[in-house]
Amino acid sequence: MKIRGIADTNLIETSRESAEKVIKTLRENNIYYQSMADIDIAHRLPNKNN
Repeated sequence: MKIRGIADTNLIETSRESAEKVIKTLRENNIYYQSMADIDIAHRLPNKNN
């Protein structure tokens, strides 16, 4: 799953922190409810803005 639009505020963010941001964002927007057990790994991908 690729998710766009989550602000990159921490340049040394761990994969766990990335996953937690994804879960929080999805829940806050009533899009999808998942837990850390549902995510194997999460990481940022470079984009044209950074």
